Amino acid sequence: SRITSIMNSNANITQLFFAPSGLKAGDIQLSQPFTNFAKILFCFSNDYADNAIMLQLDSKSLDFIMSNTTLNKTPTFIANGGYWRFKNYANGSTTTLFKVQDETAVFFGIWGLEY
Repeated sequence: SRITSIMNSNANITQLFFAPSGLKAGDIQLSQPFTNFAKILFCFSNDYADNAIMLQLDSKSLDFIMSNTTLNKTPTFIANGGYWRFKNYANGSTTTLFKVQDETAVFFGIWGLEY
């Protein structure tokens, strides 16, 4: 229902990455920089893809977390017991590529939202 409400809003939605059967391992290459959008919508699940989880992040916050090496933390998406852990910019990620450090979850899609 959350996806439906977003789709029915006045938001301009752009598909940045989509894996209909799920991406279980590997880097995620976006079609354009996530910083081009106000918000980023992620869809992911645990390895068994029992339940999809939607996460919406402000792109400026995501950019700050990915670029701030003084946080000394690795950005992690947690889904129902599974996770994707990304390297920050200093370790190879960019605004168009999430370099995967390790994972135990499945990614299905990433969309950019502009209001």
